[in-house]
Amino acid sequence: MDQIKKNNIAYGKLLNKCWDDPAYLEKFRADPAAALKEFGIPTPPNARYHIVAPQDMKPSTKEDVYLYYMDKPEVTSLNEETLGKVAGGVVPTPEPEPHEPIMESVDVMTHVEVGTEVVAEVVAVIMAVILVLGEGTGDGDQ
Repeated sequence: MDQIKKNNIAYGKLLNKCWDDPAYLEKFRADPAAALKEFGIPTPPNARYHIVAPQDMKPSTKEDVYLYYMDKPEVTSLNEETLGKVAGGVVPTPEPEPHEPIMESVDVMTHVEVGTEVVAEVVAVIMAVILVLGEGTGDGDQ
């Protein structure tokens, strides 16, 4: 498993712990670097940490690390309405040329661009899925 995927799974677990334990959320807000290290996520030395809503994310640098946090989503199932929101009424576009990438890999720890609350909810659902899948790997991560 590549390092970005490991970091994303670990960050999903960190978010889950924050959602389940208000005291840990306060610890995360007070010292993000320590919380990241607890979950095996590398941290740059002497960086400033900014915990922001997903829609306020900026690219991280070695000096300024942006981490997103949102309240635990209340999504209990993917019903037709939720699936409709995810689809968002996107109009199909022609297939891209074979040399054009359909999607680039994005490290959610360093850069996320979102425009609506619906996208933030989708990110939360994806993180929950990653968390569940990560627990099933048996790789021994926290």
